[in-house]
Amino acid sequence: MNHLGPQGSAASGPQTRIDTLDSLREHLQWAIELEHATLPPYLCALYSLDPERTPEAVEVVGSVFIEEMLHLASAANLLNAVGGHPPGPPPPAVHPAEAGDGEELSRAGVSEHRTASSPGSPIPLRRALLSRAGVGMIGKVVAMGVLVDYFTADSEQAARSVLSGGPGAANLPYVDCKGWLDEPDTLAAELSGRDLSEFGDSEAVVDDGESAGVDRMAPETVSALAAVDDARLREYAEEELLDAFELERVMALRDLAREAVRLHQGMYRWTCA
Repeated sequence: MNHLGPQGSAASGPQTRIDTLDSLREHLQWAIELEHATLPPYLCALYSLDPERTPEAVEVVGSVFIEEMLHLASAANLLNAVGGHPPGPPPPAVHPAEAGDGEELSRAGVSEHRTASSPGSPIPLRRALLSRAGVGMIGKVVAMGVLVDYFTADSEQAARSVLSGGPGAANLPYVDCKGWLDEPDTLAAELSGRDLSEFGDSEAVVDDGESAGVDRMAPETVSALAAVDDARLREYAEEELLDAFELERVMALRDLAREAVRLHQGMYRWTCA
């Protein structure tokens, strides 16, 4: 969930400090190219979905695509405002790793798309752009086409009951992250200032062998989230440039964790691709 950050040094990598107008224009052009490069994989993921079978997933992926278009427009407007001339990057060649092979939506496919915004992505164009710009992480990892809900339950049996329809259908308290967040231990580490290695792994509870699954959050992760106060959440939002939706989700997750601790319940994650 880290925002843009520097990587490397003057001797080993590109400069990321923006201290001249020309440097600002250069970085804005990189931003335009990077945002443009996200469009093919998002559209390929969107068109792999059946609107009748998975309308919520279509809505989520479509909204993410629109957000990327807004990011591209914002970068272009900024470049224009500082005297640059956005030429519009040439259409990028769609690498097979971006386009996929037309397979049906599955957990394996979601796992591949989940890396789309990572500097370690197998997509050559994106990796090259990130490397050239000296960028560490770019934005948030969005699980494309996957529904992610966090919920609390007083027993493993109750947690298992959400597998087919989700926690909402089971009338359990939940937070809908709309595919925005799927690694709460990373969030807990960043909010608490502790090392990620201090948090245990989530434990699989049940899955249907195809697209849906439930796992339980590690107790130390839940405790760390519950302990975060509002001041730290606001500070974190500023550090990570969270928008209103993201901050609301983080606060809701914190509150859900507090309820789990207060009621001595487990906190779980339901995913459905």
